[in-house]
Amino acid sequence: MNESVNLMVRVGTQTRFLATVESHQALHVGDRQGTILPAHLSSGGRALLAELDDAQLASLYLIEDASSTAEPRDTSAEAGDGKISTADFQRLLEGLRGVRKSGYALNLEATEAGICAIGKCAVDRSGQVIGALTIAAPTPRFPRSRISPLAAELRLTVERARQDIDPHIM
Repeated sequence: MNESVNLMVRVGTQTRFLATVESHQALHVGDRQGTILPAHLSSGGRALLAELDDAQLASLYLIEDASSTAEPRDTSAEAGDGKISTADFQRLLEGLRGVRKSGYALNLEATEAGICAIGKCAVDRSGQVIGALTIAAPTPRFPRSRISPLAAELRLTVERARQDIDPHIM
């Protein structure tokens, strides 16, 4: 596919890029190592979030009030805490249902103009999620017709990685 590939992990409501293998094409997505993005916007983050159940997601994105009903936290006082509105949370849940169904997540310029990505969880031989792999490309090389071949390549790559990762050394 000759596009940039990233390995990322989720930390709370954010994703952190651990490693990048850059494409050799002149126009490519550069090294993102160390970059932190909101999990609900990045393809790898969305793939990782899709592994959680709705209650786990609510504990990340919503705050419980005294009557035990999920209410959005006022993020004006806590910028960057990852809390989102109830309406945005419902949209997130709907989007994650699609990720669970397809087995991959998309980021179509949600985190940066001109960059699209597809992400899938990487697991060890025991099935434990260890992170996410993404394929990132400039938007002109990410037409809808390319999503299915990229998803297939990502599935193969994740399966190869699963075979190579020994859960006993993690």
